[in-house]
Amino acid sequence: MPYPHEHACRLRDPDDFAPGSFRSMERRHGSKPYQVIMGKLKGKSGPGNPMVEQTYRYAAAVWTRDEAMAHCRGTVGSCSSRRRAELIRERGGGYRTT
Repeated sequence: MPYPHEHACRLRDPDDFAPGSFRSMERRHGSKPYQVIMGKLKGKSGPGNPMVEQTYRYAAAVWTRDEAMAHCRGTVGSCSSRRRAELIRERGGGYRTT
């Protein structure tokens, strides 16, 4: 669940990941920063296994809900059909991309 001051775009269920494997990094979309949370999948958490993106977090002070949703939807377009993205916010309810 994101913090009240963030929008979040869920790419994969956190339960898909090995405990303790999560890391975060900052990326930019144009001039706007966002956080990428990634981890190693359960059963694939060895040193040779890649990190997989789990969620994006957008600071509500920088990103409007609509901007975050548009970026989230654009990302979903490059994801496999098994992934479902949800743009959720702790306050104000949740919404799913189509």
